[in-house]
Amino acid sequence: MENDLNREVNKITINNKYLKLLNSLNEVILNKNNSPAAMAQALIKKGNILQKLNNYEEALICYEQATQKEPKYALGWIGKGEIFEIVNRNDEALASYARATKEDPTYSLGWIKKGKIFEKLNHNEEALASYEIATKKDPKYELGWIRKGEILEKLDRNEEALVAFDKSIRAKPKDGFGCIKKGQLLEKLNRNEAALAYYERATQKDPKYGLGWILKGQILEKLNQDKEALSSYEEAIKKDPAYGLGWYHLGRMLLKNKDLDRSLNAFKKSFNQYRRKHDKESEVAVQSWIVSVETQIKQQQDKKAPTFDETVLREISQKLRHDPKEDPLAMIKKRESDTRQYLQKPRTINNNENYFVILRKWNSFTPRIPTVRGGHEFGGGYFLVWNGKGIVIDPGFDFVRNFNQLNFSISDIDAIILTHAHTDHTADLETILNLNYELNQVQPGHNIDLFMNLGTLNKFIGWVSKLGGIGNIISLNVGETIEPQGYGWKLNVKSCLHSEIIGKNCIGLVFDLISASCVQLKLGLTSDTGWSKLVQEQYNGCRLLCVHLGSIGENEFNEAISIRSPKRLYQNQQHLGLIGVTRIFNYIKPEVCIISEFGEELGEDRCIVSKTLDLRFRNDSRCFTGDIGLKVRLPDLSIFCPICSNYVDYKIVKEMHLPQGQQVVNYCSTHTDNEKAAYIQGLPL
Repeated sequence: MENDLNREVNKITINNKYLKLLNSLNEVILNKNNSPAAMAQALIKKGNILQKLNNYEEALICYEQATQKEPKYALGWIGKGEIFEIVNRNDEALASYARATKEDPTYSLGWIKKGKIFEKLNHNEEALASYEIATKKDPKYELGWIRKGEILEKLDRNEEALVAFDKSIRAKPKDGFGCIKKGQLLEKLNRNEAALAYYERATQKDPKYGLGWILKGQILEKLNQDKEALSSYEEAIKKDPAYGLGWYHLGRMLLKNKDLDRSLNAFKKSFNQYRRKHDKESEVAVQSWIVSVETQIKQQQDKKAPTFDETVLREISQKLRHDPKEDPLAMIKKRESDTRQYLQKPRTINNNENYFVILRKWNSFTPRIPTVRGGHEFGGGYFLVWNGKGIVIDPGFDFVRNFNQLNFSISDIDAIILTHAHTDHTADLETILNLNYELNQVQPGHNIDLFMNLGTLNKFIGWVSKLGGIGNIISLNVGETIEPQGYGWKLNVKSCLHSEIIGKNCIGLVFDLISASCVQLKLGLTSDTGWSKLVQEQYNGCRLLCVHLGSIGENEFNEAISIRSPKRLYQNQQHLGLIGVTRIFNYIKPEVCIISEFGEELGEDRCIVSKTLDLRFRNDSRCFTGDIGLKVRLPDLSIFCPICSNYVDYKIVKEMHLPQGQQVVNYCSTHTDNEKAAYIQGLPL
C-alpha cells in the first residue's frame, strides 16, 4: 500500500513538472513574434513531453506542426517517425525517418532510426546500409556502431560484428555497453575467456551498471569459478540494489551453495523489485523459486512425517511430471505460454490490402440449439479492412472462433461496430474485449474503438466504460454521418424495421470508403430489418451490398395473397425474407450482393436461394451465399479463391456447395474437377 502511494505521489510530481514545461513551451509557440525556428524547437520539445506522457495523438500534431514551420529540423521528422513506430504504422515511420535523413544527412540518429525500422520489416541489408551511413556521418557516435554490430551479428557476419563493437568502444571509451555487446557475442561463439575479459572491462568502465557484473558472474559459472561468480553477483546488487535480475542470480547462486536462508532473502528482494516495475512474467518466475526454497527450508526444519496436505501435493506433483527432472507445472506453464503467444500474435493486416470478409454462417440463436445434424453450427459476424484498420461488425456467437480459424490476430481489431443489441450480434463482444484487456497486460497500448447504437450502449456502457483497452465510444444514431479520424471512411447510419428488447433502435450501415480524397466504393450492410421502400432506397449507389435474409415466411409462396400485400412478407416484417431480399436486390442492382444471416432451418436450401437470384440478375449483378471465409477485395470487388490463393474477377467466380450445406466455397471457374476434389479433401468439414 505504501509503495503504491509513493508511486502515485511521484507520478503527480512528474506530471506537475511536465505541466509547467508545457505551459512555458505554449507561450513560445503562441507568440507570433518568435521565429519559425524557435516555434519549431518548442513544438518538438512539447511533442517529446507528450510522447513521454503517452499522449501520442497530440504529440504527433506537435511534430507535424514543427516540420511545417521548419522542415529542415530533422528532430521533427524523427519525432513523427517515433509516434508512427509506437502505433505500428511502420511504413509511415520509415517515410518520416527517410525525410529526416534527407533534410539533415549529417545527423546520424536519423539513419539509425531508419535502420531500426528496416530491421522491424526484416529488410536487414537495407538496415545495415543505413547503419553504415550513420557511422560514416558520425564515427564518434557509439550507438551507430552498436546497431551495425547487432545487424551484422543477425546476418551471421560475426567477425565484422566484433570489429563494429570494437569501434563503439573506441567511440565512447568510458562507457561499458560496447564491451558488454562484444562480450556477449564472444560468449555466443564459445570464446569464454575472451568474453570474461570484456565483461571485466565493462565493470571497470561503468561499475554502477549491474548488467556487467551479472554477465561476468554467468561466464564465471560457465568456467566453473563459482566463488568468483558469487562475488560478481554480490557486486551487482551493491552497485544497483533496485535491479531484480541481480538479486535473482544471487539467490540462484546461493541456492547452488545450499545457503538457503540467504537465497530465500535474495529471491524475495528480486520479486519485490519486479513487482515494483510491474514485470508480471518475471514475478511469476521468481515466485516459483521462492516456493521451492521455502519448501527446502521447511523440509530441513521439519523432519517429522509429512502432513496430509504435503502427501497429496507430493503425489500430484509426481504424477504431473512427465520426466523426473521436469518441473511439475511444465504443461500448465506451456499452456499459459501458448495463451500469451496467442494474445501476442502479430498484426496481419496492412495498408496494402483492403477487403470485406464474411465470418458468419447461420442467424439468430440457432447456433446454440442442438440440431438433427448434430455437431455445432456456427454464427459469427463480419470483418472490414480499409486504410490499414480492422473493423469488426456485429460479433455474434462463434465470431472469435471463426476469426482465429482465418488466422487473424486480436491486435488486428481497431474498432467494433454494433448495429443492435440482440445476442446473435453481440455474443462475442465480451470475449474480444477481455482478450484485448489481457493483451494489454503483456503488451500495453492497443485500444479498440466502439461504435454502438442506442440499444447496445444501454446494454454494455456500464461495463465497457470501466474496462481497460477501450478507445473512443461513439454513439450511432439514424440519419447521422460520422467520419472518425484515421479510418478513411464515412459511416452513414441507416434506419431498420427491427425491434430490440428496449425499442426500435436497430441500424443499417453504408460505408463511403475513401482514398485519395475520393469515395472509392459504397459498401452497404442492411443488418436485421424488415422490407419497405424507405429501407431499400437507403442503399442506393452501393456497389457491394450485404443483405440479411432471416428465413422464408409461411406466406411468401402463397399466391392466393397479393404480392403487394404486407401479409406476403416475412413474419412480423422483422427480416427481409425472400421477397424483401429479391426486391432490394432488384432495386439497387449492386455489382456484388451477398446474402447472409440465414436461418439454420434453410440448410442446403440457402444455396438454392442465392443461386436462383444470381442466375436471374447475372447480366447486372452477381449474388453470392454468405458463408465463413467469403473474402471480397476492395474497391475492385475481386473475390479470393482459396484453391489457388488468388483474387479473381467476381464475374468468373463460381460457388461450390458441399454436402448438407456444410460449407460454400467460392472459386475461379478455371479449376479442374481434380483440383477441386483435392481442395475439398483438405477441408476440416
